Amino acid sequence: MRTQPSDADAAFPSEQPLLDVMVEQAAGLRLVVARGDVDAVTVAQLDDALDIAAAQPVDLLVDLCRVGFIDSAGGHRLQRAASAQAAAGRHLAIACTAGGEVARFFETLAASCVELPVHHSRAEALRAALAAPGQEALAGTHGG
Repeated sequence: MRTQPSDADAAFPSEQPLLDVMVEQAAGLRLVVARGDVDAVTVAQLDDALDIAAAQPVDLLVDLCRVGFIDSAGGHRLQRAASAQAAAGRHLAIACTAGGEVARFFETLAASCVELPVHHSRAEALRAALAAPGQEALAGTHGG
């Protein structure tokens, strides 16, 4: 029986989640809003939310503006979501804060030829997600 908290307990307080994800319906699309860190430990929460959102035949906006960190696990899951949306003939747009660590992560992916539809505000991402069929949802991405 442990009577004193370990260093691991202090580093990850149980009362504050590492990632908070909500799924909403708005403006004719599904909105997945994440807050916290997206990494190998928390990506399952994002995965569940994207699965719920993808179950509806609508465009998808993933808002990462309140995410402070994302690693390759999160990037891989978003790439799978983008591919699934494209295969279904639907748009996906990702919003993140320009100049932040998450934006730099996506810029690094783009430099490695992994293009995701990233926009530097929720408004830009919303316009892209709702783009008329035939318009390129990637236009204006990676504007940082």
